[in-house]
Amino acid sequence: MVFERVWQLKAEDWCLVVDVPKDVKSFVLNQSFPRSSRISAKDDFAEIFNGQKTNLTRRIATDYFVLLFASNAYTYPRLGVIINKKNVPKASARNALRRIIRESFRVNKQLLNCLDIVFIIYRKAEQLSNFELNAILIEQWEKLTKFQLK
Repeated sequence: MVFERVWQLKAEDWCLVVDVPKDVKSFVLNQSFPRSSRISAKDDFAEIFNGQKTNLTRRIATDYFVLLFASNAYTYPRLGVIINKKNVPKASARNALRRIIRESFRVNKQLLNCLDIVFIIYRKAEQLSNFELNAILIEQWEKLTKFQLK
């Protein structure tokens, strides 16, 4: 494996050099969450919701959220998060849930091929700790990869 010198930390008498494989470096650099990875248009959401009637959209339900997903025409996965103000009244809690879901998606998006994914959050999700929510999200990403393999 070819290694490339990525960064150096220098203090008074010591120098720390970290070598990282080139493919890992490119993997780390591609870990962003650009606008193109978001489902934000009303038509895109409607397409996923209407797909339930025609069996083009699949559904995974938990006690905390419903996960709707369907294949898309792009070469990358996209994410949409719906949190009703009635279910999670505080804006700070809604934003925290959104951030955690987006971060989990960002980290795991290399597992997901060409999917539009929509999370619909229930009231109970607000009561989860960050650790519990991350554990549940990891389970859901694994389920999605199994659905893709079928």
